[in-house]
Amino acid sequence: VAFENGQPVGRIGASRLPSHAETGAIGFFEAPNAATAGALLLAAETWLKERGVKLAVGPMALNTWFSYRFRTDEHDLKFAWEPNNPKEYPGYFTANGYTEAEAYHSPAAEGLSAYAERTYESLKRLSGEGFRFRPFDGAKFLEKEVPILYELSQVAFQNNYLFEPISFEFFRE
Repeated sequence: VAFENGQPVGRIGASRLPSHAETGAIGFFEAPNAATAGALLLAAETWLKERGVKLAVGPMALNTWFSYRFRTDEHDLKFAWEPNNPKEYPGYFTANGYTEAEAYHSPAAEGLSAYAERTYESLKRLSGEGFRFRPFDGAKFLEKEVPILYELSQVAFQNNYLFEPISFEFFRE
């Protein structure tokens, strides 16, 4: 925590990634200005170096299951799953030697009706091959659907950059 006149003005966290022994995550980042950002980043990097970490990645709060990136574009369209950081934050990291490791883009969710029409023939074909499709069971979501989503997520994301497996209990929460 960074203090100014006895008041907290910024924060940062650092952690080692269990599946990537020499990589550390720097996250939970908040800073009012470049000077505070630099001091916080240096403190986090020092903590990681003292624990044998050779590569610091940020922003990433613990791992990629949580907040793990900055929004860097100037677009006003916002999605619930997109980061909502001040525009200065990416610059604070680059000013302190960080470079972009990965880039992500979330497309708009417009035209879903047209998408459904385009995929209808595939749905019919797959149904004929024995695949089943059903809506979520909202009444039993935690008991029935979350275990399925957990298993799918573990497999689907296992080859993603800096993937860390998490327990079912952690995922459910």
